[in-house]
Amino acid sequence: MLLALSAATSTTASADVTTLTFLDQNNNPLPWVVLRYRTPAQERSPRPVGTPAEFVVDQRNKRFTPLVSSVPIGATVRFPNSDDIRHHVYSFSEGNAFERKLYRADDAEPVAFNTEGIVAMGCNIHDNMQAFVLVTNRPTWISDEHGVITLPEAFDADTVELWHPLLNGEGSFVPPPATIGEGNTISLPLQWRDPQTPRSQGDLENLLKRFSGETS
Repeated sequence: MLLALSAATSTTASADVTTLTFLDQNNNPLPWVVLRYRTPAQERSPRPVGTPAEFVVDQRNKRFTPLVSSVPIGATVRFPNSDDIRHHVYSFSEGNAFERKLYRADDAEPVAFNTEGIVAMGCNIHDNMQAFVLVTNRPTWISDEHGVITLPEAFDADTVELWHPLLNGEGSFVPPPATIGEGNTISLPLQWRDPQTPRSQGDLENLLKRFSGETS
């Protein structure tokens, strides 16, 4: 499979680039699409030049910020609490499980992620809060709020895979679609919604009814 990625290239002072725009099934911009090389053959150093030795996933307004991050293997991540309430951050992800019990401000010890994979995290107090850290030494890009990823022109589309928190909750990457649309747009079979939006009382009641029906 080879994607035609040359149609939307533009020349800058430093290099030619390719722009991809990801859309959901309703043609809305799709943020937080992760695109990376499929094999470890293309790797970055554990601490690429110009990147911090320590990464940050903040907690503001009962949300993790950012929702999706990418860090090299062995990187250290801090989880500051910028809210005026306590949070309890944890993950059960294999190889990167951790727990930081109820804390305020910057009281939690940083976490070192030493195993490649997707770390799914939550807050034990606020069930709407979730975030994902991709731990990998492969070159990785994440789409912005407009669904856009900008890539080097030399990028080989036949060697990549992608993931999105609403596309595959198990954390498996999938090949990109075999074709793309006009303007280098790629549509994915999901409907974008903010995964950290607090559930309404109605949503909770519907979940309770569904659960009761499944277990009766």
